[in-house]
Amino acid sequence: PTWVQMTSFGPQGIALLHHIQKLDLIRHTRIVTVDTLHLFPETYDLIAKAKDFFKLGDNLKVYKSLEGSRENFEKAYGSKLWKVDLQLFEFLTKIEPTRRALNELGVLAWVTGRRRSQGGERSHLPLVEVDQNDNRVKVNPFVVWEREDVWKYIKKHNLPYNALHDRGYTSIGDTISTDKSSEFDSERAGRWKSVAGKSECGIHL
Repeated sequence: PTWVQMTSFGPQGIALLHHIQKLDLIRHTRIVTVDTLHLFPETYDLIAKAKDFFKLGDNLKVYKSLEGSRENFEKAYGSKLWKVDLQLFEFLTKIEPTRRALNELGVLAWVTGRRRSQGGERSHLPLVEVDQNDNRVKVNPFVVWEREDVWKYIKKHNLPYNALHDRGYTSIGDTISTDKSSEFDSERAGRWKSVAGKSECGIHL
């Protein structure tokens, strides 16, 4: 296939996977996730559960930083690279693995679970867009869904989700960029709390 679902296995990514399964498209779809080497243990647990639940098999492709492990990464760049050079950290752990996945898999189009109601740079997200960097098509089928729509869908179909959501995390990235947020905050308010005006890691920018 020349199209993939790019997912971090957030709630909307799980709901999207379920739609793909219902349409009998799992076998025609590459499911790609980026392991930043700094994910929460609960996220690794969810990836394993989702792989089994949706019977993804070899269709799930996990891409990591070229260093391959957190130990190797910290040997090469130290344990606090994100404090020293945040752009380099994001490039090595997220952007480069994403580009490598898209190129190696010959992707022409990718599907995401991004929504306008997540706020920030996503507030005016179109249903279909063309990435200005590489001319690949991005499709955002849940663009008009609200957070409540996603959770209602997950509960209705008894889908797996990250256990951290039950502990006050509304949006989950890696351990570096993610914190709890108030129920009154925007959905991605817990992302990059220490960096003013930042809510994206760079993969979609």
